[in-house]
Amino acid sequence: MSNTGAYAGNLSVFSIDSASQLDYLQNANLNLTEQQQEGSSIAYLGGNTQGVKMGGELSCSIFSDQSTAIRVSHLDVSAADLGSIDLLSPNILYGLDLSLDYTHGMNPGIGELWQFPVIADRRFSGSLRLAMMTDDAPDLLVDLLSGTYADKNKLFSFTINGVTFEVPMRMTGTTIPIQKEGMLEYTIPLGDRSGRSGVTVLPSGTTGLIAKAFNAPTTALAFAFRPKAHPSLNFAGNMLIKSFRMSSQDASLVPVNLTYACQGTWTGTATVS
Repeated sequence: MSNTGAYAGNLSVFSIDSASQLDYLQNANLNLTEQQQEGSSIAYLGGNTQGVKMGGELSCSIFSDQSTAIRVSHLDVSAADLGSIDLLSPNILYGLDLSLDYTHGMNPGIGELWQFPVIADRRFSGSLRLAMMTDDAPDLLVDLLSGTYADKNKLFSFTINGVTFEVPMRMTGTTIPIQKEGMLEYTIPLGDRSGRSGVTVLPSGTTGLIAKAFNAPTTALAFAFRPKAHPSLNFAGNMLIKSFRMSSQDASLVPVNLTYACQGTWTGTATVS
């Protein structure tokens, strides 16, 4: 048998938190990095690179299923609101985005090769792409231009495949592109207002990768990754959530994009049989 190059379909193991994602994985990227410092002497030409720390990231795009073999898509968005404005009645929604980014600090690590990040802060952000309708005033733009400060504060809420997302946000501006042969539309970026007392952010709970990203960010998740069957290399270790992205656009599926940071030692074990 000839020895040929492996391709993405040879991926044999990809699990997060002990659950295989092979049936849902759209794409993934594993990145190992060594933090380096220069150790060369002034007496010599050239470098003397020294490794001082190891780290890594695992990013992936994962589908969800609405039912057996049916992926979650824009058709599963059953509600979408910004403040009191129902974005689906009349339907002015071209697309929505929600992101959650975590800031990591580093545990003390003298004598330790691998970095050990911990959660230090988080920020939500979002955006909406909306249509201008001929018979309706763009109420959100009216609020954006209002002299009343509170008019820009809005609860961003949407439900997709029965899961409700809610985050207090503030409209931060707008862009209105006008092009020949194009539809009139506008985008509204949203800034985070969740860092206050008495605020509820949804979804709740810790079941599933999305809920864990929202409500259990300090919990390290185990991962396992094998690019192909034997012979191969088994990657394994723990990781901490770094970012979450969800985007629902007209006529599109809705994958979830997750990025995790290495927390402690990652291993790579060769398998030959």
